[in-house]
Amino acid sequence: RPEAIEGNDHYVVLSDGFWKRRLAGDRTVVGRALTIDGIPYTVVGVMEPGFTYPADRIDFWMPLSNMGPDAIGRQRGSRFLDVIGRLAPGATIQQAHDELASLSRLTAEREPEARGWTDVTTLPVHEALVGDVRRPLIVLLGAVGFVLLITCVNIAALLLARATARQRELAVRSALGAGRGRIIRQLVTESLVLALIGGALGVALAVVGVRVLGTVGAGDLPRATEIRIDGVVLLYALGVSTLAGLIFGLLPAIRATSRNLQSVLRAGGRGSVGNAGQSLRAALVVAEVALAVVLVVGAGLATKSFTRLLDVDPGFRARNVLAVRLG
Repeated sequence: RPEAIEGNDHYVVLSDGFWKRRLAGDRTVVGRALTIDGIPYTVVGVMEPGFTYPADRIDFWMPLSNMGPDAIGRQRGSRFLDVIGRLAPGATIQQAHDELASLSRLTAEREPEARGWTDVTTLPVHEALVGDVRRPLIVLLGAVGFVLLITCVNIAALLLARATARQRELAVRSALGAGRGRIIRQLVTESLVLALIGGALGVALAVVGVRVLGTVGAGDLPRATEIRIDGVVLLYALGVSTLAGLIFGLLPAIRATSRNLQSVLRAGGRGSVGNAGQSLRAALVVAEVALAVVLVVGAGLATKSFTRLLDVDPGFRARNVLAVRLG
């Protein structure tokens, strides 16, 4: 490109942070000259917020030719650049790899300094930036889903026990003219309120958890500090809370109103739910203990699997070894 030719390369692209911090977000900055190290550079654009490639805390980008041939060096063995290319329509990564490998072999044959460099590594830019974290995150997602499912079943059992204890109250409402549909709507509304309160508490805990993850997992999860609770996450939490409240609140409500509530008034005394109700409540207590054990064991196993995926043996002794990247 013409602007990458030495002598015609005094152009710069600003980061969003630098633009707001040093230029107060001036929208007329494009086309103006910005002096860097005593040399004027024309601003050709401002990157969107959140763009941090190839690393955080970068203020601006300029053509590599500004460094000059003496600063860059001409040794074929000096490899310090990350090259990004756009695939042609219909092309695959394997085709790009084969073509680049062919060029690398030709260069190795022509340039003595490039001997031995006969192959290249190609991978999607997304994988290059975030690394191979898909499997650990899928395991973590499965653990969260597992905990959510067991918790919902646990709460459904609690709602069923509560509805069983309220059968006399429901029978009185039915005797006063409330239909079965009205009673079911009342019970489902109560479960929805509980689910939304639980969802709000979950979002609050998620905010704290994300901050902890950004601090603790910064070395294991690429760009962990950029994880945020945004509008999509809030909508997802609202949808899951609403769906869980409807599904796991509707079943106990239908079960509680399936009996003839008028017979409850005739069969039970004040505050009594009968032998069948007592037996059901006792069975629910046993189910609660069993589900709690499964919840703890399942969450522990899922967490252990996640930590093992992060703690992969590199095949060498990595303790007290420092890796430095220059460029």
